[in-house]
Amino acid sequence: MKNLLDNLQKYLLVLGVISAVGGSFYTAATNISTINNRLDNLEGSKQSIDLAPINEKIILLEEKVSKLEKTADNNKNPLAQ
Repeated sequence: MKNLLDNLQKYLLVLGVISAVGGSFYTAATNISTINNRLDNLEGSKQSIDLAPINEKIILLEEKVSKLEKTADNNKNPLAQ
């Protein structure tokens, strides 16, 4: 009887490990297919994004940085260089 219970426990343990591994593969496959579906939807969409406001902000920031660099170059503080 004891031998039967030991064998049953071993088989249940192996079955549990196999189920866990199989479940993780199933989860990974589901996540990969979800990502692929999202990528397919993005590739199929014809939406365009207007980058003009962002480009204007970039130009303004570049001007500000150049002004700051000029003031830093004119600064006599040796630590600022």
